[in-house]
Amino acid sequence: KENVKKALTSSIEATPDKTARQFVESLIRMLSKPEAPQYVAHKGTAPYAKQFDAFKKQGANYGKLLQKALKSKDRAYRVQALEFVAPYADEALYAQVAKKFKKLSVPAQQDVIYWWGDNHVTSQKALVLEQIAKAGETTPAAIEAAVKMGGEGVADALIAALGTTYSNQAYNALLTCKGNLSEKVNAAFQGANKQKQVALLNLASKRALYGTVDNVLKCAVSQEAEIAETAQKALSGVVTPQYTEKVAALLDKSNDKQIALYQNALSACVQKLQPK
Repeated sequence: KENVKKALTSSIEATPDKTARQFVESLIRMLSKPEAPQYVAHKGTAPYAKQFDAFKKQGANYGKLLQKALKSKDRAYRVQALEFVAPYADEALYAQVAKKFKKLSVPAQQDVIYWWGDNHVTSQKALVLEQIAKAGETTPAAIEAAVKMGGEGVADALIAALGTTYSNQAYNALLTCKGNLSEKVNAAFQGANKQKQVALLNLASKRALYGTVDNVLKCAVSQEAEIAETAQKALSGVVTPQYTEKVAALLDKSNDKQIALYQNALSACVQKLQPK
């Protein structure tokens, strides 16, 4: 299951079609959920068709009925209710749902967060980013929603989540964020624990954040073995020609385990040289 999720996550970057990307994301989301939805009609709950007839009869007042649906234990009903009102929802309804958000069950909160993300409800971004910071059961949903919303504050929240329980989800989300993250990543190195430094180094290399090279070089000579090795591997992704001498000096002092890594970094420096 985990290998399938990793393969699907990797394929997102290589999928240009928006519809295809959304399909892959939905598969990953399905695999990430701790339990499959229970499509059952609980005692006292009318059949779905009658519930939706009730929605239609409400007209502009369907907000109250939606709040009632979100309290249901039936996830199928909750999700279908959210999807039903999505085409008609406005900022007033989003605010109404947000006001009652903390009183909802965790599964219902997750449904609402996914709903906000799917509909790019940026007015509720602050609440979504708050769920990322909490590092709780709603965090995976919040990470996915935040990426879909995009804009200010998202990358900062994701970088802050590196090195935490949901570090892997935050890392994968950061691979899709737009813009140069070098400045934010450099700032995050300050005071970061080992797990976070490792994640930052991998991110810097994967995204070719050339502006982080000084921090990567500093980590390459760390006394912490895991940090040093990760940084040495990351160097080839962040070095530029002007760092050729520094990398060559490190190669000259390297041991048998480090030689290949510094050779890769030096080769990267040379390959990026512009012909005169």
